[in-house]
Amino acid sequence: MASVMEKLYPPIIGGSLPACYKDKSGTVVITVPFSMNRAVDSKLIGGFRIKIKTVQSNTFLKTLDIVGSDLIKTLNNNIATFHWTDFDDSKVKLG
Repeated sequence: MASVMEKLYPPIIGGSLPACYKDKSGTVVITVPFSMNRAVDSKLIGGFRIKIKTVQSNTFLKTLDIVGSDLIKTLNNNIATFHWTDFDDSKVKLG
């Protein structure tokens, strides 16, 4: 596993992403398809992180992580699925 100080090349993400949606429990699901960078061995990856900011003011809203058993599924499918459980409708509009 990569150490905290080790920097890896990021995965390659397409120009557009699928729409986010809210599931039955109220959790927002954000799906990010990606391709691994050829210079990075998947054994070095300790997790995936997404930082969510506003478009208008670049204000930071939330950081979501994928680690543990979800990381293995993510690496096998090349799709990172983030779950935002404490979503606040007053700050972000879906759609």
